[in-house]
Amino acid sequence: MTKKTKNKYNHYTEGFRREAVRRSDLPGASAVEVARELGIHPGQIYNRRRQYKRLSDKQFNTVNGVDYSQEESEELHKLKRQISDLKEENEFLKKPPSGCGPKLQQRKVVIRSLAGAYSIVKMCVWLGVSRAGYYKWLSRGASDSEKRQQNLEKVIAITFERFKHRYGAPRLAVELNEAGISCSVNYVAKLMAQSSLKARNGKGYKFFPNIQARNHVSDNLLRRDFTVERPDEKWVPDITYIPLEKGFAYLAVVMDLYSRKIIGWSLDSTMTNQLIIDAFQMACDSRQVKPGLILHSDRGVQYRSGEYQHRLLSKGIRPSMSRKGNCWDNAVMESFFSRLKVESVYAEQPTTKQEAYSLVFEYIELFYNRVRRHSAIGYKSPAEYEQQYHEKCA
Repeated sequence: MTKKTKNKYNHYTEGFRREAVRRSDLPGASAVEVARELGIHPGQIYNRRRQYKRLSDKQFNTVNGVDYSQEESEELHKLKRQISDLKEENEFLKKPPSGCGPKLQQRKVVIRSLAGAYSIVKMCVWLGVSRAGYYKWLSRGASDSEKRQQNLEKVIAITFERFKHRYGAPRLAVELNEAGISCSVNYVAKLMAQSSLKARNGKGYKFFPNIQARNHVSDNLLRRDFTVERPDEKWVPDITYIPLEKGFAYLAVVMDLYSRKIIGWSLDSTMTNQLIIDAFQMACDSRQVKPGLILHSDRGVQYRSGEYQHRLLSKGIRPSMSRKGNCWDNAVMESFFSRLKVESVYAEQPTTKQEAYSLVFEYIELFYNRVRRHSAIGYKSPAEYEQQYHEKCA
């Protein structure tokens, strides 16, 4: 009979050997007892135990089937922690919170605001703030400047809502200063950004000129000269549309370039000659029309109609028109329509003609002419600007 030289323990799996070592390490157990229960020699357990302790401080420290030594395992965990910390720091610094400026106090405020999202210790390191200094600052409460800032933020929010999100930082700053609250435009803009307050604004519009006939086309007398010395010297009319649930409402207005006041307007569901005639007649009834007044419009077919042109000439008004495809002379009126839609139409979204009329009435008669501050006339309302003119002439 041939003598077997093969080790009778080689058929045991690696999992079997690890389990045998684990059981021998349990409280109250011994290698001899476990070996006897499993029918193996105790030396097998002693050898495997020494091997595992040499390779790692854990019996099952394996990654993809590869065993790591204790030193290698500790280095691996250290590198993983470093990578995780770097990712977190990069995420924090890549998009710094609003208000995180170069001043130490600003950085402390940021740390306080993000205390629940990131570690205080890490944020202090990332922003170069002493942890002891931060906690000392935190315990002393808000400073006078911080209290002033908090109070101003509340006033800005209230004023912003009062004007229905129509005012940005420049007009809000003027409004607050006239109310006795001293502040700069940049400071108001900063606090608005921190509070995520953004005035209504529109989108860019690309003008595509429409080729019109050349009957009743007048020369350009305005020539982009918007400087006016007195009221009723230069008027600018135009038409725009307001989208409704079904169809559109068309709005014709007339503006006095001196004060930017809307002196005549008319709204209807059709864009006819009568629409602009009604707006023109309202302007004439509310003002003192003298011969020589310049009325500048585009080359729209309504403004070139014989009936409309006859009304102008009968009052001694000098008609003026931009050249084809040129909207620059009507920039003031285009600006008004833009603010009307952004600050009122797009926000309210009227569905019927009556709703559109009420919306336009509120914006022009109650807000724009009497309240809204216009940057071109020193941040005064058109009504206030004209009143100052009449007081000066009296």
